[in-house]
Amino acid sequence: MSALPARVASPVEDFPQWYGDVIDAAQLVDVSPVRGCSVLRPASFAMWEAIQASLDARIKATGVQNAYFPALIPQSFFAKEAEHVAGFATECAVVTHHRLSVDRESGAVAPDPASLLAEPLVLRPTSETTVWHSFARWVQSHADLPLLVNQWANIVRWEMHTRPFLRTTEFLWQEGHTAHACEAEALRRAVDMAAVYADFVDAELGLGALVGAKPAGDRFAGALETFTLEGMMANGWALQCGTSHFLGQNFAKAFGVQFAPPQGARGAGVPQHVWATSWGMTTRLIGAVIMTHSDGTGLVLPPPLAATQVVVAPIAPSARKARELGVDTAAVLAAARAVGEALGAPPPGRGSSAVEAAAAAGAALHAAPRGGSVRAHVDDRTRMKPGVRFYEWERKGVPLRIDVGAGEVAGGHLTARVRHSGEAVTLPVPGGLVAGEPLQAALQGLLQAHVSGPAHSRALWAAAVTRRRAKTYAVTSLDAIEAHLTALGAHPAQEGTSAARTASTPRAGGQCALAGLPPSLHAASSVAGHWGVPDTADGAPLGWYAVPWADDAANEEALKARTRLTVRCLPAALNSGSPLRRPALWAGPAQLGSPGLVPGVSTHELQAGDAELEARLLTQPCIVSGKPATHVAIVGRAY
Repeated sequence: MSALPARVASPVEDFPQWYGDVIDAAQLVDVSPVRGCSVLRPASFAMWEAIQASLDARIKATGVQNAYFPALIPQSFFAKEAEHVAGFATECAVVTHHRLSVDRESGAVAPDPASLLAEPLVLRPTSETTVWHSFARWVQSHADLPLLVNQWANIVRWEMHTRPFLRTTEFLWQEGHTAHACEAEALRRAVDMAAVYADFVDAELGLGALVGAKPAGDRFAGALETFTLEGMMANGWALQCGTSHFLGQNFAKAFGVQFAPPQGARGAGVPQHVWATSWGMTTRLIGAVIMTHSDGTGLVLPPPLAATQVVVAPIAPSARKARELGVDTAAVLAAARAVGEALGAPPPGRGSSAVEAAAAAGAALHAAPRGGSVRAHVDDRTRMKPGVRFYEWERKGVPLRIDVGAGEVAGGHLTARVRHSGEAVTLPVPGGLVAGEPLQAALQGLLQAHVSGPAHSRALWAAAVTRRRAKTYAVTSLDAIEAHLTALGAHPAQEGTSAARTASTPRAGGQCALAGLPPSLHAASSVAGHWGVPDTADGAPLGWYAVPWADDAANEEALKARTRLTVRCLPAALNSGSPLRRPALWAGPAQLGSPGLVPGVSTHELQAGDAELEARLLTQPCIVSGKPATHVAIVGRAY
């Protein structure tokens, strides 16, 4: 195991190093002997468990049931859907033998030649093929539809350029698969799952992701539509946070999944192919949280994701302070433990056997949940310097720290520190820091404001959305984008040079702005914060560009070749023809814990400036081909 970094690099000066330092300092992953695979340490796996618990409940609330399909898939299955296999062929890991042989003399281990499989097996890169093999057996009549399943599993894709959480050879995910009797119902399911995902990443993770459709050249292999959630990381790069796919009838036809319509229905007596969707989220979400919220100290976590949400830190007094206040270390520890007990923290230490602890946990599952209960820990290592302990919990991203020292015990109050904002909160406790209703009531108010209530995640969400809009520029010229990239030292032609921030750049309201409109859009559009690109003299970072776009794969390739930018999405907020905007398919935001702040999904969440921005951009030609624009696209650098 590598040593913890002495300090975390600056995210402004070296973002990749900073990302690695944050992961190391929080002890999230360890290296694996297999290239591209990571060991998820307890801290990061707890984050995944929190994601799984919340997202699983949301998925099940839509009528989906969990199942599990084998990780090994016959190679012949992939030949049944040619477009699908083409999208994954270069990433597939293939099993060719079923046992090893050991040389008795040398001890060498190798695949046993006699165990060559009659048909190679592919370690699942995704499960559509094996799922639809089963669906062909499960679906016979209209009564079997809709068929809605989800699985939590691991995936293997042989990545060439890996990075923890973002791109790994093996990762964890959930993947949903559904079959429907009609096209409209399947498309509605794909749209609804995009909305469920948007609600989840905003309410629970505070990511402020932009919702839209993928361009034709970047859809999931075999899909007719792919809906995506694109998050903007702190450095202005994009990260795809989740996708939902409308698959049409491609897989149903490839695997012969048909149903008999009911008597009297249109087409009765003629078997019909079903319509399909698939949708998924992965451990990449952990990387998204790190790169969206963390800072120069270390990890910052939304409370729902934190393994430890509150840490209680007793501070042993000096001998002089103990005499002055009449409070010794034993009294401080007793007060800290009273606070921990009120929070539901396990007793610090020792005493219970593993069997007793497990029995208590089992009993707690059947007890009424405690109001405002949180995941708390009492750090009673009072022989360590307080600053050392504080820094440890800060870099691990614990949302709230409660300090209990002699001053707090003598004064009958608590001092709390909020991780994401650095805010210090002093909380009076009538009757002092002893177990009882006054302490419980005081803590519940603190928790509601900073941990168990929606305010903390909402604050992170607001910061993420504000940054995304401030770094999104409405632009009508590819030359203007290239000039901006050059000024930032981010143009491909500058690789290996020291040209960063030395070239001239168009100013806001200048050559790349839309005529007759102000440079700022902060009160107008839910997507773009500026007309044109800003002055880079202020250190304006890389961001996204809202551009007029002709949806053609050739345009995507040309854009990438010139700038290394890609089309991240055709945002629902700026494309009134998007399926995400059809009233028949989308009745409003998901009602599963939403903070009521999901932008750009339902029409009533749109801001007035979105329609104006869409209209203005669509009057301009595509920035690449010069042909009439068919969409408004968001383009940017991506992981």
